[in-house]
Amino acid sequence: MKGGYGYKKLADDLYVVGATEPNNPTFQKYAETRVVPVDYRDAEEVIALLPHYAMYLSARNGVLTVRAWPNQLPQILADIATIDQPVRQVEGTVIIAEVTAEAKVMLGLGKIVGGVSTKDQVLDVDGLSVSFSDSVTIASLLQVMQAQGKAQLKASTSIVVPEGSQSTISLGREVRQLIQSQTNTGQTIDGSR
Repeated sequence: MKGGYGYKKLADDLYVVGATEPNNPTFQKYAETRVVPVDYRDAEEVIALLPHYAMYLSARNGVLTVRAWPNQLPQILADIATIDQPVRQVEGTVIIAEVTAEAKVMLGLGKIVGGVSTKDQVLDVDGLSVSFSDSVTIASLLQVMQAQGKAQLKASTSIVVPEGSQSTISLGREVRQLIQSQTNTGQTIDGSR
């Protein structure tokens, strides 16, 4: 084992020892094969994440095939299981609103100058402490302010992304144009954006 050899126990006192390279005739005769379904990752991605085992792995239709010496299999299978874990998800909510100067002060945004992060800021509105991470409360406050004419909600959406990933939210506007048509039926409306 210290010399990088693989082995297989054939009987209580009989072992076959050979090189770990897949093109070695002893490897080809005594190596064992395991089929491992991959549940949470792409099979090709698993191989890319285990380059030191790449010669023992192949992927097809979301399934990994492992061909290695019996003494190598437990570690290879354990490493595959470590990688094939559910990816944690992060949920975020984006609220887009226009607010009056008075509402801006009420929300504690009066002193914030463009680009400053507010993720840790806590605001106090009428004795109610609210963290910026509490989107439900912020949305409720904005709805109250909208009823008072101090804010206008433009959009609100939630997104879920894999942890460590980036996401982009784009606010667009649909514009409909009236186009004159040269047919006898009159005018048509083009819904292009």
